[in-house]
Amino acid sequence: MRPQRVRRSARRRTIGALAVAAALTTVVTVGVRPTTAAWVASASVGQSVGVASSTCTTPGVYRTTSTSRFLAGSVAGVPLGASAGLAALTASNDAGTIAFPTGVTMQGRDAATSTVPSGAASAAAAPLSPTGAHAQYAAARSTGISSAAAGAVTAGGAIDGAAITNGTAPTVGGVAVSSALAGVTGGTAAAGQLSQLRLTTGAAAATATLNECVRRWGASLSSALTRTVEVRSVDLSTRASAVSDLLAAAADRTTIDAAVSGVTGGSATSSTETAIGTAAGGDLATAVRNAVGALLSASVGTPSATVTVTSDFSGVTTAAQQTVAAPSAPVRLNGATKDLTVDLSAIAGTTSPAPNTDLLSAATTSAIAAGVSGASGALVDAVDRAWSTSLDGTTIRADLSVPIAGLGTVTATLSGRAIDFVAGTETVSGPVLTLLPNASLPLGIGLDLTAVTALIRAIPTTQLTGSARSVVGTQVVTPLTGAITSTRTALGAALMTARSRIAGQLAVLPDVVAVTLNEQPDVAPFPTPVAGMGTGYQVTAVRVKVLGGRALDVAIDATSVGPDTTINE
Repeated sequence: MRPQRVRRSARRRTIGALAVAAALTTVVTVGVRPTTAAWVASASVGQSVGVASSTCTTPGVYRTTSTSRFLAGSVAGVPLGASAGLAALTASNDAGTIAFPTGVTMQGRDAATSTVPSGAASAAAAPLSPTGAHAQYAAARSTGISSAAAGAVTAGGAIDGAAITNGTAPTVGGVAVSSALAGVTGGTAAAGQLSQLRLTTGAAAATATLNECVRRWGASLSSALTRTVEVRSVDLSTRASAVSDLLAAAADRTTIDAAVSGVTGGSATSSTETAIGTAAGGDLATAVRNAVGALLSASVGTPSATVTVTSDFSGVTTAAQQTVAAPSAPVRLNGATKDLTVDLSAIAGTTSPAPNTDLLSAATTSAIAAGVSGASGALVDAVDRAWSTSLDGTTIRADLSVPIAGLGTVTATLSGRAIDFVAGTETVSGPVLTLLPNASLPLGIGLDLTAVTALIRAIPTTQLTGSARSVVGTQVVTPLTGAITSTRTALGAALMTARSRIAGQLAVLPDVVAVTLNEQPDVAPFPTPVAGMGTGYQVTAVRVKVLGGRALDVAIDATSVGPDTTINE
């Protein structure tokens, strides 16, 4: 792009030259020999730092440069081009002659901004899905100050903390690591254990400012150079086969559903329901015969029963498909999607990470494995509770009736949870005698209809439940409990297997993907500088490398300031 240049007038050039002379004169007054190297600080200029506050406001003394770029790097070794809106923003000030790319928005005389639309990354075939328009800022001042900023930053080149906090800042979005692995040597093997590998980053920003003037007057580099990074969140999600197998086992209801079908019969009447009806009906008929005595017992007919056993284990599926968090690590398991998600920024412990923070070190992956183990256990515990809850919620209702010839029908209802029957705390309604319209008693039995009705009503409820309780215990509770025990045993084994496998599967993460926050190439362990960002002091908010950069190497919110020199150099 053809640069825009702003040239100083002859008068301003004269002023600049006088300013240089004035600065040199100042140096002389503090005992520094006035040579063309007079701007280089040495041990003899200790008191000169105090003079810098006034000297470093003089324009036309320095050649400065800065660069900012929202997204830089390469995909499968092919550099992300400047097309599709991903061009860097570079400011260059040649001691007063300022150059910027075309199409920028000027922010005063020596600073400018540009924006990167959210679709630029996909247009450049980068496996990145940012949201919103990301800003690029660059400033180069002839007083010796160069500044750059990228990401969620203001027009003045500062991190937009308010927008980041309230959620209106643009986000970096997802980096499709698995997509980057496809077609790259070693990528298939690397993706064998971990699929759907993805990094998702929230709002991020990086700023850098170098005051070369105060540095030349004796200030330390740490005082003259300021680099700041903020990364709101970095999540890693993947589907590890060990976790997927465990979640499949947790959701498996085959054994339990078979047991439930045998107990309830589905839409038909099960043998269990028939057995409960036979037992309860027999108890009712016996109790009625005993109540009415020998003279009427022959009139007591055959009992009938309608029994319904209801058992709903859908809560097990709900429990198996929930999202659970590890008790003591930022790890979540989604049982429905089988996704494992790790909040890497929480592991880093701050949204303002230290230089060259490695988010996927061996120690990190070990912590992730421990978190997955904890989250897996939490999910299995939830499923286990759901089994118990479902068993406890299995209900039985038996509507019983026994006819008495010439009089009417005795009815009673037994209802409650299966465990209530076993515990002897089921609910009994009745028995009640409903008389026929023309009901009559045989002569000579010494009872009237009112007395017979009262006898039926006085039957103790305990006489109606003994046999039913036994059948419920052996044909409802026992098979369901057995199915649950069998499934629990299988799931426990699956959990142990998953825990032993997951550590090995996650151990490959550092070999597959590297995530560095606040990357500074001049700070140990001295990572490789971002290409195309000049030779100044760099800082990058997020650097992602897949397979050591062979598959993907992206620098998100990269900035560079300097090298800045005086007009004498």
